[in-house]
Amino acid sequence: LLFYLTGLSINIISLSGLILGVGMMIDNSIIVIDNITQHRERNSQIHKTIETTQTTETTKTLEPSNPRTSSNFQTSSNPQTLELLSTSCENGTNEVISPLISSVLTTCAVFIPLIFMKGMAGALFFDQAVAVSIGLTVSLIVSITLLPTLYRLIYKKEKAEKARNSKLPIYFHWYETGLKFVFRRQLLTVLSVIAMLVLAVFLWTTLPVSRFPKVSQDETVLKIDWNEPVTLEENNVRISALMSNISAQPEYIIEEAGRQQYFLNSIGEAGTSENNLFLKCASPQKLEKLMTELSQKLQRSYPHADFSFSETENLFNLAFGKSDAPLVARIAHFNPGGENYLAELAELQKELEQKFGEKITSKIITRNLILLETDPEKLLFYQVENADLYREIKSAFNVNTVFTINDNNMYVPVSVGNDYGSVYEIIQNISIRNKNDERIPLSGLVKVSSGSDLKTIVAGRESEYFPVLFEIEPGEYNTTVQEIKSITGKNANYDTTFGGSILSNRGMLLELLMIVGVSLLLLYFILAAQFESFVLPLIVLIEVPIDLFGVFLFLKLFGAGINIMSAIGIIVMAGIIINDSILKIDTINKLMDAGNSLLRSIFEAGRRRLKPIIMTSLTTILAMAPFLFQSGMGAELQKPLSLAIIGGMFIGTLVSLFFIPLLYYLLRKKAFTQKFNKY
Repeated sequence: LLFYLTGLSINIISLSGLILGVGMMIDNSIIVIDNITQHRERNSQIHKTIETTQTTETTKTLEPSNPRTSSNFQTSSNPQTLELLSTSCENGTNEVISPLISSVLTTCAVFIPLIFMKGMAGALFFDQAVAVSIGLTVSLIVSITLLPTLYRLIYKKEKAEKARNSKLPIYFHWYETGLKFVFRRQLLTVLSVIAMLVLAVFLWTTLPVSRFPKVSQDETVLKIDWNEPVTLEENNVRISALMSNISAQPEYIIEEAGRQQYFLNSIGEAGTSENNLFLKCASPQKLEKLMTELSQKLQRSYPHADFSFSETENLFNLAFGKSDAPLVARIAHFNPGGENYLAELAELQKELEQKFGEKITSKIITRNLILLETDPEKLLFYQVENADLYREIKSAFNVNTVFTINDNNMYVPVSVGNDYGSVYEIIQNISIRNKNDERIPLSGLVKVSSGSDLKTIVAGRESEYFPVLFEIEPGEYNTTVQEIKSITGKNANYDTTFGGSILSNRGMLLELLMIVGVSLLLLYFILAAQFESFVLPLIVLIEVPIDLFGVFLFLKLFGAGINIMSAIGIIVMAGIIINDSILKIDTINKLMDAGNSLLRSIFEAGRRRLKPIIMTSLTTILAMAPFLFQSGMGAELQKPLSLAIIGGMFIGTLVSLFFIPLLYYLLRKKAFTQKFNKY
C-alpha cells in the first residue's frame, strides 16, 4: 500500500531493500514477544507466590469435606490468569515502544542520506532506502499493535501457568561470568577496544577501494588495432598465427574483423586493420592464463599494435558502465594538429614507455592522410566559389556514396561521382566552372600533400587531449603522477590532467564518508531526544567504529574490499547493532528509575536482553551466510555485503553484551554516586 502511495514500483532494487529490511523487521517482533514473555513470567511468579499464601490460609479455615468450596477457588483463578496475561501484553509492549521508535528512526536516518549520492548509485539507493524505511515503519506498527493482540489470543486458553524451573539456562551463567570478568578487568577491556580501533584504521588503509566488487569472468574481448594498413586477408592470417600454439586454448572464439554491419552495432565503426576477438574459457583461471600468453605474443610479434582486454557486455556493466583504467593521463596540446604535434607526442610516448614500461597499456594510433590545401588568392583571381569547389571535390573523390555491396569480405561502394583513379590523376583531369562559366583546372587551385594524424580524437572539458592509460596500484598513484608531471613539464606546450578509476573511487569513498558523517549526526540527535542526555548517545554511537574492526577483518580475510556493496552492509549492520545497544541502555535506565543500584541494573538488563540480542544476531548472520558459499555474478556482488554484516555483527554482539555495559558504568558511576550521596 505504501509502495503504491509513494509511487514506488516493485523492482529488483525495491525488493532488495525489503530483503535487507527483513532482519530488522524480525528484530522488532523478537523484542516485543520476548519482553511480553518476560513480563508474563515475572507476573506469574508473583501471582503464584500470592496464590500459594492465600491457598495455605484458606485451607486452614475450610472443612476438608467441602469439595464445592475447593472447586470454586480453582475456577476463580482463570480470570486472574487472563488479567495477568493482558497486563503482561500491555506493559511488555509499552516498555519497549520508545526504544523501538528510536531504533526505526536511527535506521532510517542511516539509509535516507544514501539517496543523495550522485549518479547511478544514488538512483538505485533511492528505491532501496525508501523500501527499507517503509518496511521498518510497517514492522513497528505491526509489532506494537497486532503482535500483542495475537499473543493474548494464543495464550488466553491456558487454564493456569505451569511452574517454571527457577534455574536459568547455562548460557545466562556464561554471560554473567563474562560480564564479571570484564568489570574486574576494566583497563584490559578498554585497551582491547582501543587496539581494535587502531587495527580498524590499519585494515582500512590496506583494503582495496573500488566502485563495485570485482566479479570473476571466464570470457573477455580482445581488441586489436594493428596500427598499419592491412587487408582483411592479412588480418585473418595474423589472428590465425596469434591463436596457434596457445597452451590455454579457449572453449570458443568469435572473430569480428573489419567493419561490422550489424543493425545495432555497439562497438562502433572499425576498419580492416582492426579486430575484435570474443574469447571464452572454462574457468577464470584459464582465462587469466590465456590473456597473459596472448599479451606476450602480441608484444613480441607486433610491437606497434595496440591491444586491450575488456569485459564482455552484460546487464551489470551496461547499467553501471565498464571500469576505467586505474590512471588516465589526459595530455592536452596547446596547438593540436600543428606542424610538430605528432612528433612531439611520439617523443613523449617514448619517454613514458621507457619510464613505466608495461604499466602503460595504450599506444599512439595514426593513419595516413592526403591533404588538399586551397589557395585563397587564386580562388579570388579565378572567381571560384568555395562551395562549388567543395562540391566538385566531394564528387570527384566519390564521397557521395549511395550504398555499399558486401561480397565475401569485398566492399564495393556504389557512388554518384566520377570513375576511380589516383589522387593526382583526379586533380589533373578535373576542372571547375567559375562565375563567368569558365572551366578552371583543379590543379591550379589546390596543392596536394601527404602526412599522418591521430586515428581518433578524444575530447572533454579539457578540450582535445591524448589519453595515456596506466595499470598501477592505488598506492603508486602519487608517485606515478609526480613522475608523469616531471616528464610532460619539459614541454611547455603540454597541459596534463588526470583521471581513472583510482580518482573516481576516492571521490566515491569521500562521498560515502560524508554521508556516514551526516547519518551519525542524525543518529546523535535522535538518541539525545530519547535518552534526554548528551552523553548516553555517545555510548551507542561509539559502537559503530569498534564494529568496523570486525567488518574490515572479514573483508580482508575473504579477499574483498571497500565498495558500494560493502558500504551497504556496514549501514545495515550499524542499524541492527545500534538497536541492541539502544534497547539495553533503555532497560538499564528503567531499572535505575525503579530504584535499583547501578551495577544491579546493568546485570539485570544484561540478563533480560541477552536472549533477544543473541537471537537478532544469529538470525542476521545465518541469513547472510549462504552468500559466502554461492557462485555467479549475483552472489559475488552480494558477498562483500554479507561479509560486512557478518563481521560487524560478530564483533558488535560482543561489544553490545560486554563493553557497552562497562562504558555505561564508567560514564554514569560518578553521577550515580553523587545522586546516592545526596539522598
